[in-house]
Amino acid sequence: MRTVFIGLVLAGVSMTALAKGENYNALVAKAKAEVSKDFKDPESANFRNLGVYKSKTGKGRVSVCGEVNAKNAFGAYVGYRPFVVSGELAALAEPDGEGLYKTLAPSLCHELVRSIK
Repeated sequence: MRTVFIGLVLAGVSMTALAKGENYNALVAKAKAEVSKDFKDPESANFRNLGVYKSKTGKGRVSVCGEVNAKNAFGAYVGYRPFVVSGELAALAEPDGEGLYKTLAPSLCHELVRSIK
């Protein structure tokens, strides 16, 4: 429960690209770096279904949501998994479907602002 609370607090200080008119491509580049920084092979990360989303809370805050696939320690790709990045918080869906992603994604990946290729 403590993890969920911390995640929600961090989500409250999420990206404010809409309010500041920040470049969406730069926002997505930062999100990609945040998601892949702890991977065994960060350069192997492939992304798809990327988008910038408004949260349910509004207030001009946005998050980057999408899916990522990367190599594991054996050099094999593990399959695409959904993720959300909001500010400095990056949550990757757990294989069992539980975790912080499951809690945050419905609120943070609410309304598509821009799809990213």
